[in-house]
Amino acid sequence: MDARKELSYDVTDQVLARRQVEQLNQALEGRVQERTTDLPLLEAAAHLLYHPLHPNP
Repeated sequence: MDARKELSYDVTDQVLARRQVEQLNQALEGRVQERTTDLPLLEAAAHLLYHPLHPNP
């Protein structure tokens, strides 16, 4: 019976931390997807801004 007490512990904090990490990962994935979607537009804008100043790349 003593061995059982030594092996049992509360995992509530671990479960809550894991859920928080999963939520943060989902939020980060969403931000990455948004920025990936916007990237071609940003590259086109950068190209237009850069090339009038430097006609020969």
